Amino acid sequence: MAQRYPLVEQREYGLAQQRGGWLRKRTSRGDGELPPLAAHQVRVFRVGEEYVEDHGRLRPDDGVVVAASSVTVVDRRASVPVVVEMRIPSAEVGDFTLRTTFHCTVTDARAVVRDGVTDVEALLFGYLRGIPGLAEEGGDLRIVDSATVRRRVDARLAAYLDMRPPVVSGLKAVPSAVDVLTPEELAAHLKEVEEARLAREKERLRDEMEQERVRAEADKERLREEIRREEALMKELNRQERERMRTTYERTDSAEGQEHALGLEAQRNGFVRNQITEDLRVIGNDPIAADFYANRSGDLTAGAFAERRREDESGRLEREDALHKLEQEYLERRATLEREDQERRAALDRDERRYRLDRGDRIRELTRQDRNEEAAAKREEQARSRAEAREDRLRERLEGRQDAQLLREEQRKWAERRIDLGKHLVNRGLVDNAAVDMGAFINSVSEIPRTARPRRWARAGTRRCRRPRRNASTSRPGGRPPPMWSTVTATTATTATSESRRRTLATDAPVRPADWAPFPDDPRPFRPARSDRSPAVRLRGVIGVDEDVLDWVPEERARYTRYGAIVVNTALLGGVSMALAMGTFRSDLPLAVVILVAVVWFWVVLALDSWLVSSTHGVPARNPLRVLLPRLVLSVLLGLFIAEPLLFQIFDKEIHQQIAVGNEEKVSTYKGMLVSCNPADGSDTSGRAACGKYQLKVEGSTAQLRDDIQRNTARTKAMRAQVDGINKTLNAKMATEQRECARDKWIWYGDVADVSQTCERARADSSSYRTTSKIKRYEGELENLVAKGRTLTARMEKAGDAYQPALQRSIDAKTRQRAAELDDDGILTRAHALEAVAWSDWYAGFVFVVLHLLILAVDAMPVLAKLMSGCTTYDTLLTARLDTSRRLHSDDLQVQHACATMEYEVRRHRIEQDTSERMRRLEHDHGLAQAERAALFRAELDARAARILRGD
Repeated sequence: MAQRYPLVEQREYGLAQQRGGWLRKRTSRGDGELPPLAAHQVRVFRVGEEYVEDHGRLRPDDGVVVAASSVTVVDRRASVPVVVEMRIPSAEVGDFTLRTTFHCTVTDARAVVRDGVTDVEALLFGYLRGIPGLAEEGGDLRIVDSATVRRRVDARLAAYLDMRPPVVSGLKAVPSAVDVLTPEELAAHLKEVEEARLAREKERLRDEMEQERVRAEADKERLREEIRREEALMKELNRQERERMRTTYERTDSAEGQEHALGLEAQRNGFVRNQITEDLRVIGNDPIAADFYANRSGDLTAGAFAERRREDESGRLEREDALHKLEQEYLERRATLEREDQERRAALDRDERRYRLDRGDRIRELTRQDRNEEAAAKREEQARSRAEAREDRLRERLEGRQDAQLLREEQRKWAERRIDLGKHLVNRGLVDNAAVDMGAFINSVSEIPRTARPRRWARAGTRRCRRPRRNASTSRPGGRPPPMWSTVTATTATTATSESRRRTLATDAPVRPADWAPFPDDPRPFRPARSDRSPAVRLRGVIGVDEDVLDWVPEERARYTRYGAIVVNTALLGGVSMALAMGTFRSDLPLAVVILVAVVWFWVVLALDSWLVSSTHGVPARNPLRVLLPRLVLSVLLGLFIAEPLLFQIFDKEIHQQIAVGNEEKVSTYKGMLVSCNPADGSDTSGRAACGKYQLKVEGSTAQLRDDIQRNTARTKAMRAQVDGINKTLNAKMATEQRECARDKWIWYGDVADVSQTCERARADSSSYRTTSKIKRYEGELENLVAKGRTLTARMEKAGDAYQPALQRSIDAKTRQRAAELDDDGILTRAHALEAVAWSDWYAGFVFVVLHLLILAVDAMPVLAKLMSGCTTYDTLLTARLDTSRRLHSDDLQVQHACATMEYEVRRHRIEQDTSERMRRLEHDHGLAQAERAALFRAELDARAARILRGD
């Protein structure tokens, strides 16, 4: 067997490294990582699940080479001999050694690598072992009868090859020689095989050690790189964690300081208010006010007053501590519930993934079984078709031989009849006075005619009609059942649809309990405040403000009312701008249409600005610029569209003046080019590049007439040359006809004269050429061209007087057409005119820029207002409500998932039971059918081998 066939070399790849300088660094393989190729070898790269064949064209930095995980060199030589040896038992103690040589050729290198065809000899040995009856051919013969065994094995192998040729993935194997070795040859061959095996083993061990070394170095380098990356990552994570903790501490410390300062300020303000209340009102039932009044009056000492205040303060602190403990218990309980919920979700996710994996494995197994059965049925049908086609070809060859034999017999009889007829004519003297060469006649009748037309003898009923092919799906008993996974999918979809139901949104729940009330000694107003029913609610509704949340912070109502007013003002400005634009650029439209378009544009701008503002509610303002910058860009784009019609209206007078001046300049330039490119004397200006699109076609132009005369002269010259050539050839043919048909070449039959066949051919040739050459038509066209030339020459002499007025009229018409084509009220024309007006001097440009910026600022004011105001209390409350809604929705989904999972488990168990029962029945039926096919195949193989041995 050929050394290392068909896989010459295999290499495993790690991650590709960055190579090259810092300016041209790219991911690439090393030059030594690509194995070299011989002329008959190819590389096959494995990229994920795909295999790519390379004939040496891919470079180390190619995307396929970089992404490949391995490379294999495949030998593509044709007809590589592979020797397979097999022992066959004999009637004696020893065994026959069967040596079969296969010629192998790689047809698909990717299939060879994908299926791991590393040992072709083992695959072919399995093919030989699978031939029914091959190992039994020498059981009744002795060692010395190797020739008989060779004939038997050769016959059985040929019969089996016709029925089932060897199938090796990506290879074509054709058996070429079958030998049965004697014991002496066997011993020598075994020694040779052992030496070759030891050499191959040594070479294999050397290659494995080299590959192991390369792989170890690659793994070492990869591990070193991973360690470096992990160290850098850990350092970066530690730095970020320290930075985060430092920032958190500073932020917390600052917040506590501010809170303490605000608390002190609030206490001082409360004391002042109580003092003022005590001075203005009469002492009531308030003990604190009474004590304070007594202290000021001198009835209560400062120590007693302070003691009472300390008692009140201690009571308040105790209440705050109790409230703080309750909040801590609530937070701990919520954290415990969230942790348990996460564990429960993780368990459900694991169960779901396990179920999906099991279901996918079952589906793949059923699909693989179906494909195998269909492939087996297809191969059986192909083998049957090939056998029938082979029998038809043999029958056709036999019929052809019989037809050829009958034809030869008929030709021989026909020759004998001709010979007899010729002899009869000669014997009777019937050909003595005939003008016939007797020698040639005798030779012709003595030969077998070879030009006789063979006849095909039809034999009715000799051809056997082919049996119709069976469908692969009906090759098994009972047909193939529908896939089980289709039933599972349909059942799942039906259950999911039937179990869907409406649920109440979690955002409808109040942020605080309905029965919540402040403590009796809390000076803050009651929350939530009563909802506002004024028209300002509609303005806030435009920007998507939730009034239920805003009731908890009524101080924010004025701010969001003004937000809504800004959005409405921007939309009104857009509607006015669109109305001005439609009235200016489409003055033919009715007023109702203009108003309708303006209203629609007002609604579009209002909806867009409303979304830009409402989409920022409740978003944490950790990085407001990142959130609001895209919205600011959209606002600026919208403002540009709104600003242009307003600027057009502001600079309307200047724009019209600029357009009029520009159009006059364009018309004057156009007319000047027409006059320059169309001279009055009719001279040619086509050579000037600037006159390409300014040349006019005026009837009676001297230049045009000169061109027509030149073209007509050229055509006349070409036509005259063609006519002269045809006449020359025709004269030669006529001379040949006169020479061959002269009187001295006539053939006389007594008093009758006749011309020769050469004369007739010459006469027919000249007549045919006169017809096919179309000389009459060409001569007529030549006369027409000559007459046209005379007419053009006469017109040229009279064209000078009428050309100049016609040229002037054409120039005037083109100038008027150009002036009519110029647009004086289009949007692009007005835009170019506005640009020219704006940059005509520095002050106009300054006014233009200031107006642009002012209108853009007004249009982008909704987003700018949100950016400048920052995160509000309303945003914080809305974020808290959204978080609560998300958690409640997640809990509801978990409950639904748990219910659906239990239902699916019940259905899955039912389907598994049904599938197991059906698979058991199918396996039983398949086993019976396979045993029957094996028996029929063995009988057919034995019959064919016997026919080959008999020589049929």
